[in-house]
Amino acid sequence: MQLKNFIKQNVVQTLGTEPFRPSIAAQCVAAIACAEIPSQVHFID
Repeated sequence: MQLKNFIKQNVVQTLGTEPFRPSIAAQCVAAIACAEIPSQVHFID
């Protein structure tokens, strides 16, 4: 669990620091969200 939090913290800290578009950091945030949100959200009871 520590490694996952370390990675998320570093990715968030890099947001807005990249000179190019699209941002690789933003793509990483999206990928992390796609992996984590489905396991925590229950749309159907």
